[in-house]
Amino acid sequence: MANYCQDCGEKISRRAKRCFSCSIKARNQQGENNHNWKGGKTERICHVCGRTFSVKPSKIKYERGKYCSIDCRRKAQAQQMTGPGSPLYVERIEKVCLFCGKAIYAVPSEVQHKKFCDRKCMTLYTRGKNHHGWMGGKSQEPYPPTFNKGFKRKIRARDGYLCAVCGKQNAVYVHHIDYCKETTIEGNCITMCGHCHQATNQHRAYWQRFFTLKMLRIVKREDSAKIDAAVALGMAAHQCLFLRL
Repeated sequence: MANYCQDCGEKISRRAKRCFSCSIKARNQQGENNHNWKGGKTERICHVCGRTFSVKPSKIKYERGKYCSIDCRRKAQAQQMTGPGSPLYVERIEKVCLFCGKAIYAVPSEVQHKKFCDRKCMTLYTRGKNHHGWMGGKSQEPYPPTFNKGFKRKIRARDGYLCAVCGKQNAVYVHHIDYCKETTIEGNCITMCGHCHQATNQHRAYWQRFFTLKMLRIVKREDSAKIDAAVALGMAAHQCLFLRL
């Protein structure tokens, strides 16, 4: 059965609606003259801002084209995911900030932990006596005269200017193992870097145990060095006496 082009009537051998030249012309047609024309864009009203805009019928078919812009779509999505109308909405419980007294709202899972309206109030409230690490203001007490530059230099030289925790070189902080400033003796002080020295303000019982064992190793090392030096000195004296004889 012969097949003819629907535009020019020319006989075509293949199963198609148009010949090659008519297909190119139809493909290049725009608007109502295009063979895929389905009525053009439709005017709709934005669900968020109420502005009128044009949208393709294909978007309306798949329940799209409700918003005039990406910003309006984001606003609508935010409204759907927040507030009482959202399926994820949980009723908030009203509380009072411990520092400024401002009303704050928290979900049931955060009621026990949320005590401040922001980080600034939390920082200001947890200073001084309200801080969990408050020790009666010991940090403001002065150091004894024996804790001077010469003593610190001696401790750093003994430890080789190495941090007792991480092993960092050029460590300059001298830490009291029992956290008592009055006990300024060599067996109670150890060299640390600034980062590790700040970390020792927490879990003091652990760090006191850690540094005590560290000092025992240092004492054993110094004792063995003294013994080796005494043995070497004795051997040198013995050799000198043998040469005299």
